[in-house]
Amino acid sequence: MNRKSIAIMVVCAMIVPGLQFAPSVSACSVLVLTSHVDFGNGTYSGTTVIGINDSAKLGLSKEVTDVWTASQPPSRERHVMAPIYGTHKIFLYGGLFWGEDKIIWNDTWYYDADANKWYRIITDSGPEGRDSHAMAAFNDEPKILVFGGENVSNKETNETWIFDFNATKWTREYPTNAPKAGFEYAMAMLQTTDKAVLFGGCSNSRIGFNETWIYNISDNEWTNANPINHPDGRYGAAMAPVPGDDRVLLFGGWNATKRSNDTWIYDYSDNNWTRLAPADAPPQRFYLGMASVYNDDKVVIFGGGGFPDQYMNDTWVYD
Repeated sequence: MNRKSIAIMVVCAMIVPGLQFAPSVSACSVLVLTSHVDFGNGTYSGTTVIGINDSAKLGLSKEVTDVWTASQPPSRERHVMAPIYGTHKIFLYGGLFWGEDKIIWNDTWYYDADANKWYRIITDSGPEGRDSHAMAAFNDEPKILVFGGENVSNKETNETWIFDFNATKWTREYPTNAPKAGFEYAMAMLQTTDKAVLFGGCSNSRIGFNETWIYNISDNEWTNANPINHPDGRYGAAMAPVPGDDRVLLFGGWNATKRSNDTWIYDYSDNNWTRLAPADAPPQRFYLGMASVYNDDKVVIFGGGGFPDQYMNDTWVYD
């Protein structure tokens, strides 16, 4: 393990001559630093100097945050990204890597578009590693909602987590009810309320769910909407908010026997799904990318694929 990978876990360090830190009391473990570069551009909170001269130690009451330990996150797939409100930053969490061993990542990163750099965020605690989870960004503050996914034991979860970017803190929420444990859901935040819509997903049986759930951020409550009309069960579909509205658009997915290319709109006010019939539609696909165009009434999809080894690179715009 190199010095930088150790530094992201450190809660105490040897002081190098010439470095100055503000004092405060804390318990700690020990790591020798040979240069201020070992801490990258970390942020320190609550430090204490223990001892003097070259043998002095630095105690940290809070772990180092925002440490840039690499040029970018390690290779992975089935991770999720979301914009961070009020910033030019993109949030990334989790995913998996297939190599000699299967790695389920639990690291947290953000990309700063202004600096054109990736930064790793080190937190005191957070979700265990997972992939194929659902994620949505808050509309009015720099927070991210994460739900479900498949963990390091290949077990489905139905945990609800919120990441606060300003506080660099993960918080697990414990709502009374929650959707079924699973992964590969479609989820998006309604743009006019503090609520998220979640649809579909699956368990390890690969049978697509067909339930529609609403998460109320203010009340920390999941509610099964039970609309009369809804898409058939599926996973690997894509969802995006309709700009400036309380509706979401759903496209594609896999229902265990076939790929889909149907287009649906969910209206939160009416609690109703409506299947649309555009004159031209993208070919059937799942595992696609989809996002709304900011301040414009358009949704863009790219790529996707299906079995066997069929991948697409086309771009479609829904207006």
